[in-house]
Amino acid sequence: MKNTIFILLVLTAQFVYAEKHSKHSAMGVHGMALMTLESGFIASHMPLHNSIHAHQVVFTVEVDNPTREILNQLFNDNNLISLRPEPFDLNSLMEGRLPSFKADIVAGHFERGGLTQIEMASFSFKRMLLAEPIEDKNNGSFYQVDYSRQHSLLIHQIGKVPSFDQIVLVENKSIDKTHRNVAEKQLITSKVTHALDINNSAEILAKHELSYVKSLYLETKDFQVK
Repeated sequence: MKNTIFILLVLTAQFVYAEKHSKHSAMGVHGMALMTLESGFIASHMPLHNSIHAHQVVFTVEVDNPTREILNQLFNDNNLISLRPEPFDLNSLMEGRLPSFKADIVAGHFERGGLTQIEMASFSFKRMLLAEPIEDKNNGSFYQVDYSRQHSLLIHQIGKVPSFDQIVLVENKSIDKTHRNVAEKQLITSKVTHALDINNSAEILAKHELSYVKSLYLETKDFQVK
């Protein structure tokens, strides 16, 4: 009897451990915002609270020359370029198991009346910049992520609603940084709990030897109280 109880306890513990550590599928259409910087391209997954999309994933991508030329013109003519990718598991992207994917390139937001410019263009994964879950935290913290010797990105750590998704380009005043294959990041905490701009960012950036350049992306609608 004791042996039977022991075996049941072991099996139960193994089941609980497996459940706790297993990753549920995040298969779906993971829309992205696309940005251009230093002749390259940055894709940012459009996250949502309490869903399979509840991860901030920012990475660089490469495209072929014909697509690059069209994109450069689209960036000149539009405030937002978004991607409607073919369905894939977001876990595979975060774990580096998605070397490439196809996506419609949309002028504007792909779910808010944006117009498709290129259907199923090919994108190649290049470098992960950020892959973090959305957690129920206070707003106002920013991931500082190395992009190049000259520039870093400040990516708002999305917290409890109301919140916002923002990527800010900043210049590194200290030039002792080197360009790395894997971006290094640190978390900067501030008292600014809304989007950064040139006026409200000076104090926080000065402490970290950074200067504001521009906001590359800002989304607030998806992070309001329903």
